[in-house]
Amino acid sequence: LLCRTDVTLCALRVEASKISIIQRKVRLEKYLFKNLGRIKSISNAEDPKQKLLLFDPNLVKEDSTELKAQIEAMIREHAGDTDLLWELRTIPIAFDDWDLRRILKAVLPKELDFSSYSQAGHIVHVNLRENLLPFKKVIGQILLEKVGKCRTVVNKIDGITNEYRNFELDLLAGEDNYVTEVIEGGVRYKLDFSKVFWNSRLSHEHERVVKMFDSRSLGAFSI
Repeated sequence: LLCRTDVTLCALRVEASKISIIQRKVRLEKYLFKNLGRIKSISNAEDPKQKLLLFDPNLVKEDSTELKAQIEAMIREHAGDTDLLWELRTIPIAFDDWDLRRILKAVLPKELDFSSYSQAGHIVHVNLRENLLPFKKVIGQILLEKVGKCRTVVNKIDGITNEYRNFELDLLAGEDNYVTEVIEGGVRYKLDFSKVFWNSRLSHEHERVVKMFDSRSLGAFSI
């Protein structure tokens, strides 16, 4: 999946020897660019004696004269009389730089919001609302590439209507392989996700119920 864009932002060139005190003393967090993959708010400059402070392009713009002066004053208050030089930097952001939340927000229409997913072994399971279904393949591919150990992404396409509490699955991305392994309470289970109901979010509830039983209890919870 390709997702590449260029971002132009304001960067402030500072002396590398001053970075430590700037990080400790100067409250710049709300203005700085939020770390994104390999792109950090404090980056190396071409000159090893200098560093670059990268700023959020939505807050610090090329014509933000007053704010830039305020930032310079904040730095000099703690770092002393030091050379500061503003410049514009265009940074390429590739797919690997985006985290899951940001890339989904970038590719989906603004009015749509992907909420969450569950994982059972190598299988990632989602329950997409109807308005997200036109984008299900894109969502599936992103989850496949961004969620650790994921090899299969499925969407539940109907409700639980039978005594075994399983449901029909729609393969969105990855392998057509529903036999997986999960670990809960120190026990490893091997199961066919298409035939067995499994919800990792119930692990704490399982633990709570198990503590109510004694060693003579029978049934699934006795495992």
